[in-house]
Amino acid sequence: MDNQTIAANGIMPVRERRILRARLIRVQSVTSLPLVVQAGLPVFIFAMLSMAAIDPALAMLMKSHVTGEFARIMRAISDLGIGTGYIAASALGLAGAFFCRRMKLAPRHEAVLARLQRFCLLSLAGFAASGAVVNLTKLLAGRHRPRDLFGQSEYGFAPFKFLHGLDSFPSGHSQTIFVVATVFALAMPKRWRSLGLAASLVAASRVVMTNHYLSDVVVGSYVGIAAVLLIAPFILKDGDAPALRY
Repeated sequence: MDNQTIAANGIMPVRERRILRARLIRVQSVTSLPLVVQAGLPVFIFAMLSMAAIDPALAMLMKSHVTGEFARIMRAISDLGIGTGYIAASALGLAGAFFCRRMKLAPRHEAVLARLQRFCLLSLAGFAASGAVVNLTKLLAGRHRPRDLFGQSEYGFAPFKFLHGLDSFPSGHSQTIFVVATVFALAMPKRWRSLGLAASLVAASRVVMTNHYLSDVVVGSYVGIAAVLLIAPFILKDGDAPALRY
């Protein structure tokens, strides 16, 4: 009796059962990870390819072509990635919602205030977690900024040097704006496309203005998204974010 006949009759040799079981365990070990963690591998691969083949040429192209009014517009867009205002707004929103609930100032809107409080807390936690990852990586990786490529022809990493200015990888502005976009996308899932487009424009402006390389922006954006999505199940409640699988 061959293997196909055995399998058809519901009987499988011990060796093949062990192989199948091992394969299932490997598949389950991967699929049990959150999707956002699985997405980290293609992001990492793209970043490596970009460092090797895209980053320097793209930076030189932006440097030579982005001038005048367009440069001023992109600089203004880039400033939207500064985190101070978002952090302050999240803290005020959290404190305001807590105060209103505590003092029972708006009992009819208790559910709305509670949801606002959770999303503001998620925002602050997202900023803290992703910011820690980004800043630690900047410190350890020590990547030269594009300006070093233009002025001194220096490109690449100087890890563990801890020198001022070696902080290109990853992009903090991109991390910040994607924390904001992801939090709002969870709160307003129907707007996720426009939010993603707006955040991508801010992140892209960092490349256009040669503040960062493309790989810096891609990894920074991923860190911001991943931090929020990984923390959200611990802060939000069922119904807060319909698009999120708990």
